[in-house]
Amino acid sequence: MTDVVDALALRARKILQMQKDAGEQITPEAIAKIVELDAPILGLATKQTISADQIKAATRMLWTIFVTEHGEALALQDKERPAPWYVGERRQPGAFMQRYLYKLEEDGWPSEIHPPASGQHRENPGGHG
Repeated sequence: MTDVVDALALRARKILQMQKDAGEQITPEAIAKIVELDAPILGLATKQTISADQIKAATRMLWTIFVTEHGEALALQDKERPAPWYVGERRQPGAFMQRYLYKLEEDGWPSEIHPPASGQHRENPGGHG
């Protein structure tokens, strides 16, 4: 099954890349359309039946290649007291966290929680919150 999914995704990826290079926006609908159109052709060429699950798997694979949507941006706001997920018990070691901590260090973010002295009011430098 994986070979068929990989082949279908590869063929569709080449078409989508040509469209992207020509300035077209690659949307989830465009990805699904190309995969669905090419599946019967690949099926005939390989003498295999391509299932709906294989089409969905190839489509999902292409979604990870062609970034098509961005959610709302998030930003850390308090440089003195990072959120618990940043230094708390949910913090997990690994390559992502190491790159993330390195970037924050470059930008002057603290690596430890430093609560403000009691009674002090801190202004939010970003104007949010």
